[in-house]
Amino acid sequence: MTTKGLSKKQIIVLISEVNINNILTLVNKHVANTKRALKNIKSNILVDFIYLDKLGITIVSILVALQLDLLVMERYVKSINNISSDDV
Repeated sequence: MTTKGLSKKQIIVLISEVNINNILTLVNKHVANTKRALKNIKSNILVDFIYLDKLGITIVSILVALQLDLLVMERYVKSINNISSDDV
């Protein structure tokens, strides 16, 4: 996982193409679940949307994500069914 752009509000998740399709089929569910996971740690970060990038998927947030926020997002992406945690 890495951030992108001057504002660092875009988080790039590098994953394989097969796994990208698994995420994009239920993208609204994954946005809601990511928001919930961040809310559980009392983070101020809210995920706006997820879109396909040439490197993987990009998660766009309202504020700049801290290291803990990035770990929570990474943990959620690795926990999605049909996704190999080795590919994230």
